[in-house]
Amino acid sequence: MTSALPSKSAPPAGIELPRYPADRLGPKAHSIYRTYERLGERRTAASKSHQQRLDELRAEKVPLQRGLREETDGRLPRIDAERVAHFEAALADIDRRIRAEYEAQAADPLNNIVGLNQIDETLRAQHGTLKDRNTTDTAIDGKSLEEMHELRGDQIAQFEYEVEGLWLQPVSRTEIEDRIVRDVNDLASGAINVEGVKYMRPRGIRGRPLQGHVKFPMALLAGKEIVNVAAVLLSVPAIKKLLIESLVAKALADHDESRAMTPMQREQAVAAAREAQREARYKCAFWYRKLIDQGRYVPARTTDALALLDVE
Repeated sequence: MTSALPSKSAPPAGIELPRYPADRLGPKAHSIYRTYERLGERRTAASKSHQQRLDELRAEKVPLQRGLREETDGRLPRIDAERVAHFEAALADIDRRIRAEYEAQAADPLNNIVGLNQIDETLRAQHGTLKDRNTTDTAIDGKSLEEMHELRGDQIAQFEYEVEGLWLQPVSRTEIEDRIVRDVNDLASGAINVEGVKYMRPRGIRGRPLQGHVKFPMALLAGKEIVNVAAVLLSVPAIKKLLIESLVAKALADHDESRAMTPMQREQAVAAAREAQREARYKCAFWYRKLIDQGRYVPARTTDALALLDVE
């Protein structure tokens, strides 16, 4: 018996999700995607070639190591110094060639190409078809492709530092006071219940009536419930007022209102910096693609898949 309820993972009725990540792209971005795909295939083939040569070199070492052990394990009447020197020299040569192969593999410029798996992961998280953005940029002061790529990459980092600086800007006096009041109110959570003292309650079945008690707010400490002394003290309006005034005075002791930002000012400034950073990422990816088109594979200064494909 099958359930009549639709699967949570199934797309809405009448909507068919793209089967492949690249199917979400427009014509231009699809061409860029295929370029990354071809470069990824070349990198995979180069890696397999390096690995094959390393396997061959390791295979060459086996008989040489066996021969050296047979000469030096003490079972033969005497050690043939010339054969030992021959084996050691041959092994040293193979070790040198293995190191050179590792260095060549690490220095392969194709290693700098952004991996297709990272791009696909971003595309799968998008909804619907992405539009080509057609980003363009102009070289400044006759800078080369590499210099423009580095310049835009530096701007990406610069805007990130700018955003961090905005969050560290002093807040306004009103926001300081609001935060202190909110934090003190959180600390004073839990009301004192005095209703119990107004009534008598039975003590057992035949016992004498017993006067009720005040119920204080409790806190859990090391697995035990104890009276929340802070909440009890702050339930007194005069104490609470004195504490808030003291904390506000301390917080505003060296406060410079001229440098302060309101929450709206901060949000607007952060949004503007984020938008400028986003534009820098697209322009950085623009120069990165130009370098790839000329066969110059440098480390990418941005790994934003949408910027690399120039879509939004």
